[in-house]
Amino acid sequence: DFLSQHLLVYNMLRNSSRLRNVAFRFGLSDAPPIQSSVTEEAEPVFHSVGEYPWLRDHWIVHLDNLGQLKQATEKHHATLLMVLIPTADQVYAYLRPASQTLDPEYPNRRLQEYFEKHGIRFLDLLPELRRYADLHPKPALDGREDLYFPHDRHLTVKGNRLAGLLISRHLLEQSFVDVPDKSRRLSDIHQQLSRFD
Repeated sequence: DFLSQHLLVYNMLRNSSRLRNVAFRFGLSDAPPIQSSVTEEAEPVFHSVGEYPWLRDHWIVHLDNLGQLKQATEKHHATLLMVLIPTADQVYAYLRPASQTLDPEYPNRRLQEYFEKHGIRFLDLLPELRRYADLHPKPALDGREDLYFPHDRHLTVKGNRLAGLLISRHLLEQSFVDVPDKSRRLSDIHQQLSRFD
């Protein structure tokens, strides 16, 4: 058509999901098509190091950094708690491309193995976020109803609220903090989680 053949801005807008997203927010464009942020090319972290040998070195550096962080907290007599916050694609399976080689839980397993081996306390939010998420496939995530925003894939207000409740529950149950009314606070958290939708 005429626009695609003659207008550079039109083609930039049509071909760039980021530009299209900005235009959509101003009412100048349709929403960009929903695309997974996990693609086989863009997110090798969801593959094993056997498939991407160069990734092995990056994991070594990353895990070494975590080890140094543990040493620093111990030096200051603090307790380290690592919280694993999953991507939207890890929580909502229908956002992932169909693939035999993608393993969306690989990073979490790799980190869990490292944390357990090195005595680092951790909380993986993936199982709980899946438990509370609406996992029924739909054309797009809803920034008010779902746990993640549809385009930038950060936690929504609802997602942050849930993460806060889950982390608070973990901190109290595992006695990371000493509070005088621990049982009442835990009861309040459990009550809020039971009503969470």
